[in-house]
Amino acid sequence: MLVLALVVIAVVSYLLGSVNGAIVASNLIFHDDIRNYGSHNAGLTNFYRIYGVKGVAIVLAVDIGKTALALFFGKFLLGFFDAADVGALFADLCLVLGHMFPVFYQFRGGKGVMCAGIALFFIDWRLGVLCAILFVGIIAATRYVSLGSIVTAAFFPLGVILTRHGLLCAGIALIIAVLIIAKHWENILRLLRHEESKLVIKKDLSDKFDETF
Repeated sequence: MLVLALVVIAVVSYLLGSVNGAIVASNLIFHDDIRNYGSHNAGLTNFYRIYGVKGVAIVLAVDIGKTALALFFGKFLLGFFDAADVGALFADLCLVLGHMFPVFYQFRGGKGVMCAGIALFFIDWRLGVLCAILFVGIIAATRYVSLGSIVTAAFFPLGVILTRHGLLCAGIALIIAVLIIAKHWENILRLLRHEESKLVIKKDLSDKFDETF
Protein backbone atom coordinates (compact mmCIF):
# COMPACT_ATOMS: atom_id res chain seq x y z
CA MET A 1 0.00 0.00 0.00
CA LEU A 2 2.87 2.38 0.72
CA VAL A 3 4.32 1.87 -2.76
CA LEU A 4 0.90 2.49 -4.31
CA ALA A 5 0.51 5.68 -2.28
CA LEU A 6 3.93 6.92 -3.46
CA VAL A 7 3.06 6.16 -7.09
CA VAL A 8 -0.24 8.04 -6.81
CA ILE A 9 1.48 11.03 -5.16
CA ALA A 10 4.17 11.02 -7.87
CA VAL A 11 1.68 10.98 -10.74
CA VAL A 12 -0.70 13.55 -9.27
CA SER A 13 2.07 15.94 -8.19
CA TYR A 14 3.92 15.68 -11.51
CA LEU A 15 0.73 16.41 -13.47
CA LEU A 16 -0.09 19.35 -11.20
CA GLY A 17 3.45 20.66 -11.64
CA SER A 18 3.05 20.40 -15.39
CA VAL A 19 0.27 22.99 -15.30
CA ASN A 20 2.09 26.30 -15.84
CA GLY A 21 0.34 29.45 -14.66
CA ALA A 22 2.01 31.77 -17.16
CA ILE A 23 1.17 29.56 -20.12
CA VAL A 24 -2.39 29.03 -18.91
CA ALA A 25 -2.96 32.77 -18.45
CA SER A 26 -1.38 33.74 -21.78
CA ASN A 27 -3.51 31.17 -23.61
CA LEU A 28 -6.70 31.95 -21.74
CA ILE A 29 -6.58 35.74 -21.86
CA PHE A 30 -4.45 36.58 -24.88
CA HIS A 31 -4.80 33.37 -26.95
CA ASP A 32 -1.01 33.34 -27.10
CA ASP A 33 2.03 31.56 -25.64
CA ILE A 34 4.31 33.52 -23.32
CA ARG A 35 7.24 31.35 -24.39
CA ASN A 36 7.24 33.10 -27.76
CA TYR A 37 8.30 36.43 -26.25
CA GLY A 38 10.91 38.13 -24.09
CA SER A 39 13.17 35.63 -22.37
CA HIS A 40 10.94 32.78 -23.64
CA ASN A 41 10.61 31.75 -20.01
CA ALA A 42 7.19 30.65 -18.81
CA GLY A 43 7.43 32.60 -15.57
CA LEU A 44 5.60 35.37 -13.78
CA THR A 45 8.09 38.16 -14.46
CA ASN A 46 8.33 37.51 -18.19
CA PHE A 47 4.54 37.34 -18.29
CA TYR A 48 4.27 40.72 -16.53
CA ARG A 49 6.85 42.32 -18.80
CA ILE A 50 5.04 41.19 -21.94
CA TYR A 51 1.38 41.46 -20.95
CA GLY A 52 1.32 43.77 -17.92
CA VAL A 53 -0.84 43.36 -14.82
CA LYS A 54 -3.74 41.72 -16.59
CA GLY A 55 -3.55 38.00 -15.95
CA VAL A 56 -0.95 38.11 -13.16
CA ALA A 57 -3.56 37.02 -10.62
CA ILE A 58 -4.25 33.92 -12.71
CA VAL A 59 -0.54 33.07 -12.90
CA LEU A 60 -0.18 33.34 -9.13
CA ALA A 61 -3.41 31.46 -8.43
CA VAL A 62 -2.42 28.54 -10.66
CA ASP A 63 1.15 28.20 -9.36
CA ILE A 64 0.28 28.65 -5.69
CA GLY A 65 -2.80 26.49 -6.05
CA LYS A 66 -1.01 23.58 -7.71
CA THR A 67 1.70 23.67 -5.05
CA ALA A 68 -0.80 23.66 -2.19
CA LEU A 69 -2.82 20.83 -3.73
CA ALA A 70 0.23 18.64 -4.37
CA LEU A 71 1.73 19.09 -0.91
CA PHE A 72 -1.52 18.67 0.99
CA PHE A 73 -2.25 15.56 -1.07
CA GLY A 74 1.18 14.13 -0.29
CA LYS A 75 0.77 14.90 3.40
CA PHE A 76 -2.70 13.37 3.44
CA LEU A 77 -1.79 10.06 1.79
CA LEU A 78 1.44 9.42 3.66
CA GLY A 79 -0.18 10.65 6.85
CA PHE A 80 -1.81 7.22 7.00
CA PHE A 81 1.71 5.79 7.30
CA ASP A 82 2.82 8.39 9.91
CA ALA A 83 5.05 10.03 7.30
CA ALA A 84 3.25 13.26 6.43
CA ASP A 85 6.49 15.26 6.17
CA VAL A 86 7.97 12.72 3.78
CA GLY A 87 4.76 12.86 1.74
CA ALA A 88 4.96 16.64 1.47
CA LEU A 89 8.59 16.65 0.37
CA PHE A 90 8.11 13.77 -2.05
CA ALA A 91 5.16 15.62 -3.56
CA ASP A 92 7.35 18.72 -3.81
CA LEU A 93 10.01 16.74 -5.68
CA CYS A 94 7.50 15.43 -8.21
CA LEU A 95 5.90 18.87 -8.49
CA VAL A 96 9.27 20.47 -9.29
CA LEU A 97 9.95 17.80 -11.91
CA GLY A 98 6.61 18.59 -13.51
CA HIS A 99 7.33 22.31 -13.43
CA MET A 100 10.73 21.79 -15.05
CA PHE A 101 9.64 19.17 -17.57
CA PRO A 102 5.88 19.66 -18.13
CA VAL A 103 4.25 16.87 -20.11
CA PHE A 104 1.55 19.27 -21.32
CA TYR A 105 4.02 21.75 -22.87
CA GLN A 106 6.63 19.68 -24.74
CA PHE A 107 8.67 19.28 -21.51
CA ARG A 108 9.74 22.95 -21.77
CA GLY A 109 9.32 24.36 -18.29
CA GLY A 110 10.95 26.65 -15.79
CA LYS A 111 13.82 26.28 -13.37
CA GLY A 112 11.71 25.34 -10.39
CA VAL A 113 12.79 28.13 -8.03
CA MET A 114 9.42 29.79 -7.56
CA CYS A 115 7.60 26.48 -7.38
CA ALA A 116 9.98 25.11 -4.75
CA GLY A 117 10.03 28.42 -2.88
CA ILE A 118 6.26 28.46 -2.48
CA ALA A 119 6.37 24.85 -1.31
CA LEU A 120 8.77 25.69 1.54
CA PHE A 121 6.07 27.58 3.41
CA PHE A 122 3.60 24.72 3.03
CA ILE A 123 6.18 22.22 4.29
CA ASP A 124 7.25 24.26 7.33
CA TRP A 125 6.89 28.02 7.75
CA ARG A 126 10.18 28.11 9.67
CA LEU A 127 11.96 26.55 6.72
CA GLY A 128 10.32 29.06 4.41
CA VAL A 129 11.43 31.99 6.54
CA LEU A 130 15.02 30.69 6.82
CA CYS A 131 15.35 30.23 3.06
CA ALA A 132 13.67 33.56 2.33
CA ILE A 133 16.11 35.40 4.61
CA LEU A 134 19.07 33.66 2.97
CA PHE A 135 17.76 34.31 -0.54
CA VAL A 136 17.09 38.01 0.05
CA GLY A 137 20.33 38.45 2.00
CA ILE A 138 22.50 37.06 -0.80
CA ILE A 139 20.77 39.21 -3.40
CA ALA A 140 21.18 42.29 -1.20
CA ALA A 141 24.89 41.54 -0.71
CA THR A 142 25.82 40.52 -4.26
CA ARG A 143 22.92 41.62 -6.50
CA TYR A 144 23.03 38.20 -8.18
CA VAL A 145 19.54 36.67 -8.20
CA SER A 146 20.86 33.42 -9.66
CA LEU A 147 23.45 33.13 -6.88
CA GLY A 148 20.72 33.63 -4.31
CA SER A 149 18.69 30.84 -5.93
CA ILE A 150 21.65 28.45 -6.13
CA VAL A 151 22.88 29.00 -2.56
CA THR A 152 19.36 28.82 -1.13
CA ALA A 153 18.75 25.57 -3.00
CA ALA A 154 22.00 24.19 -1.59
CA PHE A 155 20.90 25.24 1.91
CA PHE A 156 17.52 23.51 1.54
CA PRO A 157 18.63 20.04 2.79
CA LEU A 158 20.43 21.59 5.76
CA GLY A 159 17.37 23.69 6.51
CA VAL A 160 15.25 20.53 6.58
CA ILE A 161 17.62 19.04 9.16
CA LEU A 162 17.70 22.23 11.23
CA THR A 163 13.90 22.24 11.38
CA ARG A 164 14.05 18.60 12.53
CA HIS A 165 12.35 16.79 9.67
CA GLY A 166 14.80 13.88 9.60
CA LEU A 167 17.39 12.45 7.25
CA LEU A 168 14.91 10.92 4.79
CA CYS A 169 13.28 14.30 4.26
CA ALA A 170 16.72 15.86 3.95
CA GLY A 171 17.59 13.30 1.28
CA ILE A 172 14.54 14.24 -0.76
CA ALA A 173 15.38 17.92 -0.27
CA LEU A 174 18.89 17.20 -1.55
CA ILE A 175 17.50 15.76 -4.78
CA ILE A 176 15.32 18.85 -5.27
CA ALA A 177 18.34 21.08 -4.62
CA VAL A 178 20.47 19.20 -7.14
CA LEU A 179 17.75 19.53 -9.78
CA ILE A 180 17.43 23.28 -9.25
CA ILE A 181 21.18 23.84 -9.24
CA ALA A 182 21.59 21.72 -12.38
CA LYS A 183 18.93 23.84 -14.11
CA HIS A 184 21.10 26.87 -13.34
CA TRP A 185 24.24 25.51 -15.00
CA GLU A 186 24.32 28.36 -17.53
CA ASN A 187 24.05 30.89 -14.72
CA ILE A 188 26.86 29.13 -12.86
CA LEU A 189 29.13 29.34 -15.91
CA ARG A 190 28.36 33.04 -16.27
CA LEU A 191 29.06 33.61 -12.58
CA LEU A 192 32.43 31.89 -12.89
CA ARG A 193 33.25 34.06 -15.92
CA HIS A 194 31.98 37.20 -14.11
CA GLU A 195 29.46 37.67 -16.91
CA GLU A 196 26.26 37.17 -14.95
CA SER A 197 23.90 40.16 -14.92
CA LYS A 198 23.45 41.88 -11.58
CA LEU A 199 20.14 43.02 -10.22
CA VAL A 200 19.61 46.71 -10.88
CA ILE A 201 16.98 48.49 -8.81
CA LYS A 202 14.62 50.06 -11.28
CA LYS A 203 10.95 50.22 -12.05
CA ASP A 204 10.87 46.97 -14.05
CA LEU A 205 13.00 44.14 -12.66
CA SER A 206 11.52 41.43 -14.85
CA ASP A 207 14.51 41.06 -17.18
CA LYS A 208 16.75 40.20 -14.21
CA PHE A 209 14.44 37.69 -12.58
CA ASP A 210 13.65 35.92 -15.86
CA GLU A 211 17.16 34.48 -15.95
CA THR A 212 16.60 32.41 -12.84
CA PHE A 213 12.83 31.83 -12.63
